[in-house]
This record gives sequence, structure tokens and C-alpha cells, in this order.
Amino acid sequence: MANLKLHGFWYSPFTVREKWTLRLKGIPYEDIEEDRFNKSLQLLEYNPGYKRAPVLVHAGKPICEYMLIIKCIDKTWPQNPPLAIDPYEKALIHCSCWLGDLPTRSMADIKLHGFWYSPFTVKVKLTLELKGIPYENIEEDRLNMSAQVFQYNPVYKRVPVLVHDGKPICESTIIVEYIDQIWPHYPLLPTDSYERALARFWVKYADDMVPAIGSLTQSSNDEEQEKAIEKIWEHLRVIEDQCFNNDVKKFFGGDTINIVEIAVGPFLRCIEVLEEALEVKVLGDEKFPHLQSWYNNFKDVPVIKENLPDQSKMVAQEKAIEKIWEHLKVVEDQCFGDGKNVFGGDTINIVDIAFGPLITLLVVLEDALGVKILDDEKFPHLHSWYNNFKDVPVIKENLPDQDKIVAFIKVFREKLIASS
Repeated sequence: MANLKLHGFWYSPFTVREKWTLRLKGIPYEDIEEDRFNKSLQLLEYNPGYKRAPVLVHAGKPICEYMLIIKCIDKTWPQNPPLAIDPYEKALIHCSCWLGDLPTRSMADIKLHGFWYSPFTVKVKLTLELKGIPYENIEEDRLNMSAQVFQYNPVYKRVPVLVHDGKPICESTIIVEYIDQIWPHYPLLPTDSYERALARFWVKYADDMVPAIGSLTQSSNDEEQEKAIEKIWEHLRVIEDQCFNNDVKKFFGGDTINIVEIAVGPFLRCIEVLEEALEVKVLGDEKFPHLQSWYNNFKDVPVIKENLPDQSKMVAQEKAIEKIWEHLKVVEDQCFGDGKNVFGGDTINIVDIAFGPLITLLVVLEDALGVKILDDEKFPHLHSWYNNFKDVPVIKENLPDQDKIVAFIKVFREKLIASS
């Protein structure tokens, strides 16, 4: 039994989960109680990404994030396993927790439901392509997701969803691990328990960049842009220093792409798109030389180059939203910035009549596309005006039916796609 230490807070449900797992397996360990207001230097060193507990230290090697710790414990000490043995059942357990080397199954019917531009869908596509696994790609329409998606993912009602032999698996990282277990050729996860836990940690850290990237997408002025970029830089600095600060290794795992590349790469493509769409600089050799070098190597791998989303299409989508914001900003400042209930003062006039239906259409698009356009923080006066406008009884009674607008947009979009 190697030296085992657990850093945590006695009251934390995440720490308690680790303690239960260790005790159920009869594994002796040293319990190091951390002070939330004065965390030890060791903890901050062991978990430079999140700077939080629990952290399990096994033979001097730190493992962070409670579910990754449990997986590592279960892999290293297989007695009394808390995790399922069947890969599909294991994937379901990981999904229910919100988020091993197992026998290969025969190739069966494989379908992938997703959006072409989503970094989470791209993560799964790259995994399938790298392993040479044939599959049916089912492109979902964000305006009109298929009934199968809601049936397959009743909890989150989102993509990607992989359907293997009729069984749905949800959440991109869980899908990637499932694929890696079922088809072990070209392994994406390290075989060593510690290296595997480390890779899983950085996959989760990459996924946690989403809010920072989203903030840049929704920034409406230079100050907001600068704050959003700085937040992204914080994440990228950690990834640069901890994952790719090695001139010897071409990729995180050495000479071949592994699960960390699959997780980080699609998000860097999103950042590239935002750089072009918003005319800002986020990446670059000077600020992130190792990360940029790694990303260039990653993009040059033929199967990656062929399957990354088309940048020009993604830029066009971002620029469309940016163009709407430009118009709304002018309307916000020039028409509704004086605190009046409606443009004419206390009564609706022709300007309110002109803008009302257009804003209603934007609200419908927000709901249908899953994007935020009429943000109350970005456009507080416009948002307040619209609430006042639609609360007027005669307006409320005569606004177009939202369901009918959605139906019209869907039909119009289908015709547009068919003609292109």
C-alpha cells in the first residue's frame, strides 16, 4: 500500500464521497483537514486549475475532482467496485452523477445526434473519426430538435447523443470514454491510473472554459470584451503551463492525440472564430507559444483537419448576432435611454409599434436557437421598454402567437436550406 493522503473539508459532500469509497474498499489513508479560509500551499500546488478540495495524493501524485478520484481509486484497488462493469451501465452512472479496460463488443448500428458547430459534438466526431468507426451523422436543427433527442436525453434535452445498438449515451466526455472502452484501438485515455485521472481532470477544465467564451460572444463594448478575453487568458495560461509546456512532447500524451487534445481543440477553434468575427486577438505565439505550437500540430493531423467545423460558416453565424447587437445598441441609446415607459412618454406611438414586433421576433429566435440576444444587462433600457410595451392590454392580446412564429421560421428555414 503506497502512501495515501486525502486533502478535504470534513463537511464537504465531495470529500465525504472519497472517504466512503476508501473505507468501503478498506484502504488506509491519512486524512488532511483543510481550512477553507486558509488552504494549504500543498493543496494550491496540487490543484492549480481550480485550487479546491478534495485532492487525493497517491505515492506523491495528486488526483483532483471527486469523480476522477473515485475512478482512480476503483481502477487501482478493484475490490468492492462502486462503479458498474458494463460500459453502457458505467456511462449511465457517470451521467447520473453529472458528471477501465473492458471487453470489446461487436460493431453495431451507431448514430450521432448533434450540431455541426458545437465543440461538444465535434469532440465526439473527432473520437469516432480517429478510431475509424463508421457512424450515421444526424444533424439536428436547433430550431426543431428531433423527438428522439428529447427521448434519448430527457434530463438535459440537448446534444450530442450517441446511439449504439439502440442505447443512447449522453454528455460528450461520457460518450468519448464509452467509445474508448468499447473500441480500444487507438486508445485516447492513458492506461496508467494516475495519468488517466490527470487527463480526465484537464478534459473537465477545458469544458469549464464555456462561460468565459460565452462572455466574449455576448460582450457589447470594449470593456466587456477586455474582461472576457482576460478570463479566457486565465484558463489558457493554466493549460499552457500545465498541459503543453513541454518542447519534447508533440501532444499531451506524447506522439499521438489523446482525450485532452480532443477536449481542448474544438474550443480553440471557437476562439479562432471569435477572433475573426469580433476582430480581437486572443491566441498567438507571443502570449501562448507552447499552446499555439500544440494547436498547429493538432490541426495538421489529416483526420482533424478534415473534421474540424468550417471556420467561415461559424464566423458568419457569429457576425450575424454581432450585427443585430449593433442595431440594438443604437436603438437602446437613441430611443429608450431616457427612462420613459414607452417612446412617446406614457402612451404608445408609432416608434413603439415599429419596434415591438421585431423585438418579439428576436425573443422567439432566442428561445428557438438557444442564444441570448436581448440581454437585460446588455440592453437594460430596451429590455425595460419591451416589458412595459407587451404589458399594455391591447398589445398583449394582439401580439403574434409565439408558437405560430416558431412554426413559420422552421418552414422558412427548411426551404432556405433546401434551396442552398
